[in-house]
Amino acid sequence: MGKTFTDWFRWFVRRTSASDTRVDVANSNLGSIRLMGAFVIALETITLAYVLLVPEGQIQSRAASATSVGLILLLCIVSIGIAHALKRGEKTSVLAADALLVAIFVLATAWGIFASYRHYVVGEQIVTFYVVQLCFICFLLTKPLQSVIMYGGAFGTFYAMCVAFDGAPSLNVTNYVLFTIIAILGAAVRYQTMVDVFARRRQIDELNAELRHTSTHDELTGLLNRTALRDRFESYLGRDLHVLILDVDHFKEFNDAFGHMAGDRVLIAVADAITDVFGDKCAYRFGGDEFLVILVDESDDEVMRKVETWQRELLDISLEGVSRKIVCSAGMSCGAPVAAGDLRDMIEHADVKLYNDKAVHHAQDSGE
Repeated sequence: MGKTFTDWFRWFVRRTSASDTRVDVANSNLGSIRLMGAFVIALETITLAYVLLVPEGQIQSRAASATSVGLILLLCIVSIGIAHALKRGEKTSVLAADALLVAIFVLATAWGIFASYRHYVVGEQIVTFYVVQLCFICFLLTKPLQSVIMYGGAFGTFYAMCVAFDGAPSLNVTNYVLFTIIAILGAAVRYQTMVDVFARRRQIDELNAELRHTSTHDELTGLLNRTALRDRFESYLGRDLHVLILDVDHFKEFNDAFGHMAGDRVLIAVADAITDVFGDKCAYRFGGDEFLVILVDESDDEVMRKVETWQRELLDISLEGVSRKIVCSAGMSCGAPVAAGDLRDMIEHADVKLYNDKAVHHAQDSGE
């Protein structure tokens, strides 16, 4: 039991260290400020209509009520505008969101205290103050220490004003203190619970992103794989394409002469060169030592320049444990495929040209 209570207490008072989680809390509060503001505007608009249209009470009392409602409406409108502006930013400022939260709480609580104090003085119900506090507890996330300061300060201030007026005989001290403690604990527990929810959500998103990356990228080279090509196949249709198949010449000899680990380093080096020249959004590992590059809306001259640059870059590669130069063959086709079958034909045509180029290289090697 002692250990359980200790663990719970540590969970209750812990600080949020993860910056991403603090941003999640800030975004949640900004969204809740807008929601709470809209809720209060709807409620207070009805109240204002009642005050103005129903002929009850003295004119001075009705004027004071109308002024009070007008002030909270103005606060809500301004708060919604500021929260909207902060949430639309590229990166939410945690400090700005916290400052807005505290400012709204102070102003709304001051409004609630004085409205309820005015009702208390004339012997009416002091509901307004409690409603304000409940709105903040239900809608907004406040850290444990922040909850102690904000809600403890609010309840303490209102009670002190009542005591100063007439000793607060109508307020039950025990119930009032219990309500204050419940408010503080409820706000703090809700905050820590939501922090856990945000953290788990981040972990799930990261795992999903990792799974998506693993399913669409080659583990060895980091290039896109056939799954990614299949998912993006239709995006290439109707576009002017250059389809290239690239292949390492005599790749088996790298494995035989220097070992499979060296062969892996050769593939990684070739893939890195492809990424440097063509980019990583259009390059796929197509087979063992074959790579596919699909270029969109590029001229013949630009494509040939890139191929030549890539082949020169390969000649400059120096790998530990590999004493021979890396040479690759390339096959290319171009066109604007209308259907998936057209793009498959282009890939096949590029593959045929690749083997023609490879045969030329092999003949040159034999001649030497």
